[in-house]
Amino acid sequence: MNEEGKLTNNSISLREVRLNSCSLNLKREKLVESLRPEVALSIDLQTEKLPGFSVFLNVHVKLMNDANETAMDLLVSNEGLFELHGEKSEFFRSFCYINAPALIYPYIRETVFSLTGKAGIQPINLPPFNFVAFGKKHYGEKSH
Repeated sequence: MNEEGKLTNNSISLREVRLNSCSLNLKREKLVESLRPEVALSIDLQTEKLPGFSVFLNVHVKLMNDANETAMDLLVSNEGLFELHGEKSEFFRSFCYINAPALIYPYIRETVFSLTGKAGIQPINLPPFNFVAFGKKHYGEKSH
């Protein structure tokens, strides 16, 4: 923001973060003491209606037992609603793959922790995530 409290050109503002979808599937008979988590992230963009746009962060968490069987399958998707002030630029693209997911991720961490606790299993606290490395890799794949 500038000195007068107005948004400057080529800035992005966050309007809202909301839960878009959530799916939890537990196979209690496969829950054992020794479980290993597997976490995968993906990003989807909806930028057709600029200046408003959405970034969807999808997190897929699995708990695998020693027999390599899935004991828990959890998919959480949150949508960040943003507004672009100015022109679409290289900053906009990097924002969509790095900054926006980093803003949305804490909401997903809280959802995963809460849902797993309410499901009667040890709550899962997702670790911090390097969105700079993830975004550069993802952005690099999208630009080819």
